[in-house]
Amino acid sequence: VTIVKNEEGGNFVSTVVLRGSTESILDDLERAVDDGVNTYK
Repeated sequence: VTIVKNEEGGNFVSTVVLRGSTESILDDLERAVDDGVNTYK
């Protein structure tokens, strides 16, 4: 997930790196991050 936020004073870019032991955990993490980003928007 890369977020680009443009405000006075400059641009900010954030990268979130997720690790998990199984594919299903990564799917759940991706869904949670996606929900959080969409809530912020």
